[in-house]
Amino acid sequence: MLAAALPIFKSVDCDPSVVDFLVRNVDTIRPLLATWSAENQDLSILKALTYKYRNQQRHFPYFLSLCHIERRLRKTFHGSSRFGIDFFLQKFRQVKCPNRNCLDYLLLSLCNWRQELRVTRSLAVTCWKLCERQMLTGHFVKLMMVVMTVIARILIMCELTIATTANIYNSLYAMRERIPVPASLVRLLFD
Repeated sequence: MLAAALPIFKSVDCDPSVVDFLVRNVDTIRPLLATWSAENQDLSILKALTYKYRNQQRHFPYFLSLCHIERRLRKTFHGSSRFGIDFFLQKFRQVKCPNRNCLDYLLLSLCNWRQELRVTRSLAVTCWKLCERQMLTGHFVKLMMVVMTVIARILIMCELTIATTANIYNSLYAMRERIPVPASLVRLLFD
């Protein structure tokens, strides 16, 4: 993400109830990010599967879909929207009440991250269907069971995260009007 696109974090005067509301919502974001990290056991199993079987299974449609999910999860871990959320959380500790531009930046990052999770969920559903078709052939049944278990856990994580992210987004958007807009630089020059 370009440094020019990052907002200037400046504290503004807010109502204490607004600050408490922001703190509660930001505290619900932190556990979500912990589940979507590369240290997650299910996701590390997926990475190990795609690495171990990439030469043997690379021609099968389910494996191509599984590799696509693994690439998409890397984007979910380290993408620009995740960076935006992490950047906001890091700067949120330093300011008492962020200005509206900063909140808009967080809302945009949450919206983009939710969209990335939706794409990941649809890819996981497609991979699940391809794994079911592969199971019908009777080949690689044990491998399919492991893959389908990991895909099921990813689907559950996606559903929970999408629902929670939508709830946080709607709550913060409703509170957006109560946060003041920062003074422009031109106004500061004439004061």
